Amino acid sequence: MDFKTISPRLSSAADANKKLKLLWFARGKDDSLVKSNQDFSELPTMDGIKHTLIVTEGNHRWPVWRRYLVDFLPKIF
Repeated sequence: MDFKTISPRLSSAADANKKLKLLWFARGKDDSLVKSNQDFSELPTMDGIKHTLIVTEGNHRWPVWRRYLVDFLPKIF
């Protein structure tokens, strides 16, 4: 899927940045969907939306998810 063609796009980055408390992406370099994930994670950058992108070694398995949970969970509580 080409996420860059999804419509409608955000009309105001400033408005989105005010409303969003956290936009956080994480992916492993060896994930089978790495290209789709990379394309999707570029959307906030293209639109000027503040976000965090974490890229680590690994794939879509529990050890990688566990690392992300340790980082992500404190941010939402």
